[in-house]
Amino acid sequence: WGIDGDADGSAAKPYVITRCAELDLLAQRVNSGTGDDYAASGYSSKTFVLANDIAYAPNGVDANGENYTAIGDCYSDHPFKGTFDGQGHTISGIRINKNENNQGLFSYIENGTVKNITLADASITGHDYVGGIAGNSSYGTIENCLAVGTTVRTTNDNGNGGVIVGDNWSSNLSHNYYSDCKLNGGNSNIGTDGGDVNQNDGAVYAIILSETEAMPTMYENNKVVFRRSFTKDVASTVCLPFAIDATQAAAAGKFYTFAGVDKSGSEWEVIMQANPLVAPPVAGNEATTLTANTPYLFMPAATGPVLFYGEVPATVSAGETSDGEGWTFHGTYEKRQWDDTHNTDEIGRIYGFAARAATSTAESGSHNIQAGNFIRIAGGPNSYALPFRAYLKYEPVVQNAPRRTASELPATMTVRLVSNIGGTTAVTEMRNKELGKINDGWFTLDGRKLDGKPSAKGVYINNGRKTVIK
Repeated sequence: WGIDGDADGSAAKPYVITRCAELDLLAQRVNSGTGDDYAASGYSSKTFVLANDIAYAPNGVDANGENYTAIGDCYSDHPFKGTFDGQGHTISGIRINKNENNQGLFSYIENGTVKNITLADASITGHDYVGGIAGNSSYGTIENCLAVGTTVRTTNDNGNGGVIVGDNWSSNLSHNYYSDCKLNGGNSNIGTDGGDVNQNDGAVYAIILSETEAMPTMYENNKVVFRRSFTKDVASTVCLPFAIDATQAAAAGKFYTFAGVDKSGSEWEVIMQANPLVAPPVAGNEATTLTANTPYLFMPAATGPVLFYGEVPATVSAGETSDGEGWTFHGTYEKRQWDDTHNTDEIGRIYGFAARAATSTAESGSHNIQAGNFIRIAGGPNSYALPFRAYLKYEPVVQNAPRRTASELPATMTVRLVSNIGGTTAVTEMRNKELGKINDGWFTLDGRKLDGKPSAKGVYINNGRKTVIK
């Protein structure tokens, strides 16, 4: 397994799975108990991670209508006992069609952990104990998993089935969701054996939000999941219609709130202040949640999809954060387009978080746009903000504040990150997963961006790392 030749299955150097054949190999070794020294013990001390989405071809099935073998074998006493972390990636298209017990992505988990997997377009048929993520889990942990467009069927009229887990024996189920799934046959409801496990969101129905489509207006259930792909240390704007607890937020990355716009230096800067998350709570501190409907700048901790989940309040309206001096950071739950129907003055006061390096032409001339800056929009078909993002706007009529016209505003503004106690954080060139190719940047230690590589001796920040110029 793995793209890293030094992988040893430890948490620090996990075995990496990148394609169907490697997942099939895991099933083969666990189910037979052969292949290496740890197969017989179900890889109880080993960690596997999914490095990207993998898809089984639904039309590439055998004569029995199958293209996948579940991981773990209850009858030969070869359960999966290790840790499998999907890292938010999707396994799609699996087909299982057996008249045997314990069928699913994993057949049998015992004291093992399966987490952060999205299962999509799966069709799984078995006799009894049939599930999407696991057919049977005994003292295991299944968390942060999502089943979408999946069908589970038991051929036993009294069989146990569920789109998350078919049969659960004292396992820890937490924050698992499903949408657009079907359960045929058997005597169970759709979540897990005996119905939905509502405690701690063990297996519950949720509305899945699209990162490119406007937020729906009607809800059958307040549980909502938002899935979006990010790149490590590449900034994005985020606005979500539900609160995120501190533990979930801290695992995803760092969140920054809008603090204002600074023009005291040679460049206009957008100041983003770190959110004071405490996760897990420590003595003297309460866990802090990220507030629903609030726009944030988000710096992901890892590359890959992230599942944000929570409960939508009764009233949903994308919020805003203002600095009291005319600048407001607006969230949006729909695509906001600025075209010829907007007057020139309004367009000249709106800034988007740059999607990619480019050249912008305005009345004051052409400007090079650096990825990660806030850019004054020019109007037209390419001037928009996607749903669940945020944009910046200057409103000139503000009491006790200077009134600037659109022509006085800069074409671009850099971003400065500061800690929640006022100090400048470690500075990295602001980049966005949607931004395209990265541009290197040089900064002073206090966060001021330089025009290029400095000639003076000293310590600087270059591409997010301290660099000494001698």
